[in-house]
Amino acid sequence: MSVTNGILKNVADSEDALSEAILKAYKYRHKLKDNSAFKAWMSKILIRESYKILKKNKRINSVPLEEIEETYTHDGLQGELIEIIKTLPPDLATVLILFYYEKYTVKEITHIVRAREGTVKSRLYRGRSELRKYLEKEGGNL
Repeated sequence: MSVTNGILKNVADSEDALSEAILKAYKYRHKLKDNSAFKAWMSKILIRESYKILKKNKRINSVPLEEIEETYTHDGLQGELIEIIKTLPPDLATVLILFYYEKYTVKEITHIVRAREGTVKSRLYRGRSELRKYLEKEGGNL
């Protein structure tokens, strides 16, 4: 559910996305040909569901976003970084979380977010740049 928190920034919506993803995964389980790819396949479904909810929320102008539940409980700089990542646009936050916290490769992320490798790399670069700017402004370093 950590990726969904980065996209949706709302615990209730993240839980909805997770529920929908589980239902879809169960419904289409027969389409998964390689069981070793389950984690990436499930992540892809979860991210799609998260973006559907995000799009719906933007369309209907829902209530203000509530505080994000801490998914990654880290001390010090790690905790600060995840808080900064949560403020980034969803496309940047998603690739940063998938790359640094979920430990996916760039190639795996391209399949999950349905983007080209160059797009994923540029999002990682822009996300890192935003983190660097924030930390330099606050007097920290990456």
